[in-house]
Amino acid sequence: MEPVSESFIMGIDEAGRGPVLGPLVYACCACQAARLQELEATGVRDSKKLSAQCRERIFQTLGENADWIYSRTRILSPEMLSATMLGRKRVNLNETSYAATISLVKDALSSGMFIEGLFVDTVGEPDAYQMRLKRIFPKIPRIVVQSEAESRFAVVAAASIIAKVTRDKALRTWTFPEEANDPQLRFSREYGSGYPADPLTQRWLRKHLDPIFGFPSIVRFSWSTCSRILEKECVQVDWPEEDSTSGALLPFIMRRKNHSPGPCGCAFLEAAHVRRLVVDEPPPLPVPTPKLVPAKRPTRRRPDCAKRSRVERKSVSKPSSRRDQKRA
Repeated sequence: MEPVSESFIMGIDEAGRGPVLGPLVYACCACQAARLQELEATGVRDSKKLSAQCRERIFQTLGENADWIYSRTRILSPEMLSATMLGRKRVNLNETSYAATISLVKDALSSGMFIEGLFVDTVGEPDAYQMRLKRIFPKIPRIVVQSEAESRFAVVAAASIIAKVTRDKALRTWTFPEEANDPQLRFSREYGSGYPADPLTQRWLRKHLDPIFGFPSIVRFSWSTCSRILEKECVQVDWPEEDSTSGALLPFIMRRKNHSPGPCGCAFLEAAHVRRLVVDEPPPLPVPTPKLVPAKRPTRRRPDCAKRSRVERKSVSKPSSRRDQKRA
């Protein structure tokens, strides 16, 4: 869609926040404010209340009207979610969701769109989230953050459909990098809804669990469901720790360091009692002090004109008395 000057109404929603498998997808949908009723006429509703065939049909309709309907997505991979939630500088899921929402709005504004109203399905406390968006986007006249916004605003319902269809397609066509490395390794695509309470998902997790390397890349390691399975059914790893009798891998990765790293600069090396080897270096050779030689005083040379004038003065005899002056 080309940037235009009309006013737009935008909605933002996500799909896949709770599942233990697959990506988390954030989507935005914006339509011209004057054509909001046309968007409602497409049959947009909360994606959870629609069948898969109905979601696909509406998704295709939204794409066919790209001249007045704007849509974008942010796909957050399972590896990215696990890395941010288990990394040294942890980022919780709410902060990751805030960043995805803000980036979607910034992209729309940078395309020249004027957003008259922004409606967002809440993450966390709605009022605090709403104030945060108002501080970041003070030029948007109306910003509303509510729970279950997909059931109240057509643009948010459209965004939920876009996010849901995008996530379902990603799961159906998921490419396992582990299969590329081992031609004999094959993972089943029958993993159910991906939610931890789904029995089909639970069976898939236990079936494809490696006792040493854990789960495939489609799994979010940071979810508590995965943590419990890893602790119970994987090989125990004994890590050299002074202050703990537990040899589990996950607590070592997830625990926070209350002290700064020592001379090695690495917490793991400090825990393994590895110390930096310092080799005594020979003292540096003394630097000879340069001798100070007094500078010669430069001789002043008179210019040639001064020499000529001095010769001329000598050639003229100077009268010694007044009588000689009169004779001259």
